[in-house]
Amino acid sequence: MRLSTLAMLAATALASANTGEFMVDPGVVYAPAEQNQLHAAMASNSANSLIAWADERSGSSSDIYGTRFVGQSASGTVLDAAGLVISAAANLQTLPAVSSDGTDYLVAWTDLRADSGDIYVCRVTSDGSVLDPEGIPVSTASGYQGEPAIAFDGTNYLVVWSDLRSVGADIYGARVTQDGSVLDPSGIALLTDSADQTAPAVCYDGSNVQLVWADTRNSPYGDIYGARVDSEGTLLDSAGFPISLAQDWQGSPAIALGIDEALVVWEDRRGGPTTDIYGSRITHDGEVLDSAGFAVATSTWYEFDPKIAFDGTQYLVVWTDAVAHGNVFGGRVATDGTVIDVPGFHISRGGEYAGSPAIAFDGMHRVVAWNDVRAGMADHSVSVARVDGDGNALDPMGIPVSNAAVSQKLPDAAFGATDFLVVWGESRAGTCDIYGVRVTPEGRVIDSTVVRISPSGGEQTVPAAAHGDANSLVVWEEGKYRERDVCGARVDHDGVVLDTAGILVSGSPWEQCAPEVSSDGTDFLVAWQDWRNSSYDIYCARVSQSGTVLDTAGVAVCTSSGDQVTPAVACNGTDYLVLWQDQDVGVRDIYGARVSRQGVVLDTGGLAVSTATGTQQQPAAASGDDGFFVVWSDWRNADRDIYGARVTGNGTVLDTVGLEICRAPGAQDCPTIEYDGTDFLVVWQDERNGERDLYGARVTREGTVLDTFAAVTQQGYQVNPVLARGSGGKMLLACSGWTGVVDDVPYNSPRIWATLSPHAGTSDRPPDRLRTASRFPTVVRDLLFLPESSDPKRPCWMLDATGRKVMELRPGANDVRSLVPGVYFVRRNSARDEGHTGKVVVAE
Repeated sequence: MRLSTLAMLAATALASANTGEFMVDPGVVYAPAEQNQLHAAMASNSANSLIAWADERSGSSSDIYGTRFVGQSASGTVLDAAGLVISAAANLQTLPAVSSDGTDYLVAWTDLRADSGDIYVCRVTSDGSVLDPEGIPVSTASGYQGEPAIAFDGTNYLVVWSDLRSVGADIYGARVTQDGSVLDPSGIALLTDSADQTAPAVCYDGSNVQLVWADTRNSPYGDIYGARVDSEGTLLDSAGFPISLAQDWQGSPAIALGIDEALVVWEDRRGGPTTDIYGSRITHDGEVLDSAGFAVATSTWYEFDPKIAFDGTQYLVVWTDAVAHGNVFGGRVATDGTVIDVPGFHISRGGEYAGSPAIAFDGMHRVVAWNDVRAGMADHSVSVARVDGDGNALDPMGIPVSNAAVSQKLPDAAFGATDFLVVWGESRAGTCDIYGVRVTPEGRVIDSTVVRISPSGGEQTVPAAAHGDANSLVVWEEGKYRERDVCGARVDHDGVVLDTAGILVSGSPWEQCAPEVSSDGTDFLVAWQDWRNSSYDIYCARVSQSGTVLDTAGVAVCTSSGDQVTPAVACNGTDYLVLWQDQDVGVRDIYGARVSRQGVVLDTGGLAVSTATGTQQQPAAASGDDGFFVVWSDWRNADRDIYGARVTGNGTVLDTVGLEICRAPGAQDCPTIEYDGTDFLVVWQDERNGERDLYGARVTREGTVLDTFAAVTQQGYQVNPVLARGSGGKMLLACSGWTGVVDDVPYNSPRIWATLSPHAGTSDRPPDRLRTASRFPTVVRDLLFLPESSDPKRPCWMLDATGRKVMELRPGANDVRSLVPGVYFVRRNSARDEGHTGKVVVAE
């Protein structure tokens, strides 16, 4: 991700320049990627193996990722620490297949970028270069195409798939050259029987491609059939030949070439209610050597999803075994069909669940991949293990391969006496902890090593930060679902954590979570949602600058019926305003209440900030002068928009209907707001472009929207924006944004990014509408002198290079020390209200 700051700078009422954006912590620790990684597939070129899978780390749908693995090294080496992005097209990509030409790889998958389901491929070189990141369409016919399989015939790849362009499922194929050309763009109709043909698998036998599939021509349960396909794509066995016609159901075949024959294995339910693994050998001429099939794995548990590879001497069959909630087992089979390992041996031991195996022979070991759920984790990841020729699993705990730089999420920021403090949640130590760094107003990250703010152990997430008189207070929720507490720690100006064991802000029975914090300039008020009364209420507590919790039992802000959730809090220097999303009558509205600096709730009945039709949620607030501006995400128009309302210091809601801030197409939510000394700056997540970007608006204290702008619209998503106001009008915007490869470092995960506005004075040329004036003002020693002859009744403004107003000027001396050096423009309005503009330079 790269943050685009120009539009944001244009929205500030201060001098600005686009000096770029920065990742607050470029340091990297790799761990299994978040969300699910599923459906592993693999092939080997003997130097390394390419493992591909469907990956949900982006959060919106699944993409195709992969990594290269060297199994010949002493302990196995993952070459691509954060994975290779093979396809990140729109919508969903899943069910990959992989083959190798002996040097490079071809990956195929089912692709829903056009919604219906198509077949795409991508070439990946042995050195990890993804040659076709947009994908090569192999079949975009009507209907659904899925379940691809690939074999290389020495010249071209043959890609086959299950195809629903006609009535029922058929098997189609297409040849793809090594340079990525699709030789059969309309597809080759290989099998179009009126019954269903599904789950194809292929291997090359030195002369032809051996194709096997599941077929329902004889019964709705399905049998296993096979056929040969020559190098021209011609089906040599027009109707196919039966491999298994056993009673009940057979499906999910896999095939591997041996010496003089191939071995086909499949799921088989001939023996009762559970599935077993059976196999049969077939010759290069299509002769079935084991017409009744032979049992590879049978037990009282389910065995399913078999895969197979040949190591030059014997086959290794692997499968998912339902014993102990799911594990990967394997068994060797000799070329004469003798099953060597009965009842099979355990390959995966590192997770609470393991299944969906894939296998390839790398010239030394049989490399087995699978997806598993590791202890203490909720998501599936991909792991591998090597198996030697004697059937020993060399890596029984598995080697994680679907990795990424650890994710950084849910940032917040506060400004101290001299610097910003940016905090976030990150799972670099196995559980989520709270980290932070200090950032100067010039955008320099002070802390070369991130500061761990929360104590070790436990799960800490959802941080919030505010600055008081001498220190900042960072708060977070800690613990597991329904057992979470609100904790915190102070951080001083030097980045030193003063409360290394943490401060327990609220540890009442049941759950306290989603904390927010604000400061009156000395002490702090922490608000949270609280389950102590068997539904969520809003509570708060004051914390002194010395770290003492002044309200140990918590102060009940709202305990109405229904749930009150997602609090927000702001302070005007006299009182705090606590906001929340209120579900009292089944719909979600925005309510609030003022809390005094002494911890007294001033509005015991609550303030109805917005009770419009539809849902209002995710409130945020900032104080300007003595009042407040509240913003939220609003469903009154059938999709989420951004609305706001002003609330006076005495608790009067001035905009009971709400002020429309943004009603663009798509969804807008998660707003943040800050006051820059003149206007309010609002930034939010925005889906008008399909992906989640950040947009913003500048709003006056009177509630007028001056402009809206695109703050961040880069590739990948940007979420959870936060704003913090620093000295001299500096504004920091931070967010969690998708990050690929930066400075040759792979991340492939969300990271915390920030940008500052304003920067140094801009060198951009002024807009074309600005015309040069004949009389220029002058700047001497931080004072701008406007000619005394100027009419004091005619407005005169200083503009930045984007044409935005910086400050109002009056005849005589004007103090410009608050402006950073750069080029500015002075605009006068004549009696006819025609703008006359002259250029001025503020030097260092």
